[in-house]
Amino acid sequence: MTRQSAPRRSVWRKASAVSVLGLALCAAVAFQAKAGELATKGTFSATFVNEGRSDLMQMDKDKWSWVVFGRIASVSDTGDGLWHNMSGDCLGMGVGDQGSGYCRYADSDGDMIFEHWEESEMGKGVGTLLGGTGKFQGIESVFEYDYAVLPSPEGTLHLAGKKRGSYRLP
Repeated sequence: MTRQSAPRRSVWRKASAVSVLGLALCAAVAFQAKAGELATKGTFSATFVNEGRSDLMQMDKDKWSWVVFGRIASVSDTGDGLWHNMSGDCLGMGVGDQGSGYCRYADSDGDMIFEHWEESEMGKGVGTLLGGTGKFQGIESVFEYDYAVLPSPEGTLHLAGKKRGSYRLP
């Protein structure tokens, strides 16, 4: 090893140590911001879209029962917090314009929210959060939602709507 290569290695080691330290600090700040992203209570407004398969069964001349299984995605209208960039599955059933069902949503961390929804007229309803996993464990909420049924091929269902309400975490 020559005298000139020793100082270069020392400079490289210092620069590497600073780079690693800087990356670790950035990662810690990002993790902390992500972990603290959801306040223990708050309000929300979110947009959702749902695509599903529906089956109908005629009950009498003017009455139908239905079952639907769908995929749902949501984004928070504020761009962060509850409902932002979440997706999941929903299963529901009903007769005519009345129905109820359940959805489960996951965020990018894999934490989940479990929801029950109920509607007494098509396009409007009330939802209740039944809890969750990870950062959503123990979440409570009752909220309102509304949606529009979009044009869809027979046997499928497409919806777009809004959720509004408040939540509380333990």
